[in-house]
Amino acid sequence: MKYLYNQLNTTNLIVGNSISDYEEQKTMYLHHKDYLSSFSFAFLKRQDVEKFDRIRVNYFLQMGIFPVFFDDFIAMNAYLKTI
Repeated sequence: MKYLYNQLNTTNLIVGNSISDYEEQKTMYLHHKDYLSSFSFAFLKRQDVEKFDRIRVNYFLQMGIFPVFFDDFIAMNAYLKTI
């Protein structure tokens, strides 16, 4: 947990790791609480029900994570190639 906390001070891209893991959520929340200007970004596939995306936005923002939604993984991949 301490390693992830320290890593959040730099730019990170976590690939293939679930944000649903409680320990990761706790670490991201504590880091954001200590450094309010520090945010992370999560690239997520849009849900079929818009209500679920609104719930996820509120939940992730509490942990200092800005969710960026895409309709599918092809669109996400195309976007990532442009940055």
